[in-house]
Amino acid sequence: MATAVSLWFDPALETRIRELWSELARLEICTILHRGPYRPHITLGVWEINPEPQCEAELRKTAQALQSVPISFNSIGLFPGEEGVAFLAPVVTAALLGIHGQIHSCMGQFQAPTVPYYRPGAWTPHCTMSWQTTPQQALRAAAQLMTDFKNLRGEVAAIGLIEIPAEIERCCIQLLPKV
Repeated sequence: MATAVSLWFDPALETRIRELWSELARLEICTILHRGPYRPHITLGVWEINPEPQCEAELRKTAQALQSVPISFNSIGLFPGEEGVAFLAPVVTAALLGIHGQIHSCMGQFQAPTVPYYRPGAWTPHCTMSWQTTPQQALRAAAQLMTDFKNLRGEVAAIGLIEIPAEIERCCIQLLPKV
């Protein structure tokens, strides 16, 4: 079992991403995200630790001091490998990197192994649009997104603690409104 910490979006942006997931499912490119228990998100990190109450308490303490930040997706990407991942890439801002760093500092106190490609300095922030497909399907997803995709803008509104791989939401912490 592992724990993921993710950024969640405002309702309008989440709805728009779900519409894109729905279109990819309708075209039989990727159905798992549309039909599964998933929520559009950007993963900040994954740790090999059970989501214990102390972990949740520390995350709440850190997250409750954070403000919501604007997010803008302006490009489409692919990860190499057999998982068939196509994604939307956000503009990487100082605010986004700051949240990422603060969450890693918070979770670092538990000294649990972390998935290396989420570590500061190695992280590629993204919102997954296809996953567990073939590489050919990921290319089809990217091509379809190029047709449907418009620069998406919204807010990072919350941080979630998720038990994976079951995708059980342990907590959702609303970020402070930006001033």
